[in-house]
Amino acid sequence: MKQSALLELWRTPFQFSLGNMSPQLGFIGLGQMGQVRCYSSHRVPACFGANCTDICSNKAISANLVAKADLRSPLVLYNRTLQRAEKHSSKIGRSVVARDLAQLVSTCDVIWTCLQDEKAVLEIFARILTLDYGGKLFVECSTILPNATHQLAQRLQDGGADMVAMPGSSSRCPSRVMHRGLS
Repeated sequence: MKQSALLELWRTPFQFSLGNMSPQLGFIGLGQMGQVRCYSSHRVPACFGANCTDICSNKAISANLVAKADLRSPLVLYNRTLQRAEKHSSKIGRSVVARDLAQLVSTCDVIWTCLQDEKAVLEIFARILTLDYGGKLFVECSTILPNATHQLAQRLQDGGADMVAMPGSSSRCPSRVMHRGLS
């Protein structure tokens, strides 16, 4: 593929559609990135009716999805600490808390994950991979090594799901991120 064609592909907004359905969106991880920070350089899939540059204003990703995305039903939240999820849900409104991971996976079409590190990502997805996750779209925003991302995407795809990786570097200093090979 020519460089000009690659650049044009890069400039094309990401489009995701489930036809006439309104996807049920779930969000896993309410730590520093999921609850406090947001990515200003990524786009929210068009089916959510918003561009992430419009959504981001130094608020939580999950709060911005509730406030700005065209969600037809409440955002489903999951965090390993149930109390944190309940508190966050009451603060952002238009959201519900899944009592366990299986409830979130079974009820959501699009599952957004934003976890602390590779260990947390691998632990959550080890549990998800034991569930019925076929036909789901995973949007993975954790900062993990590219090899782990590719392996995870392959395992999800083997089970009939899709994955979009949108890593952020959170508050890690650039030298630490570069040192870990996450440039």
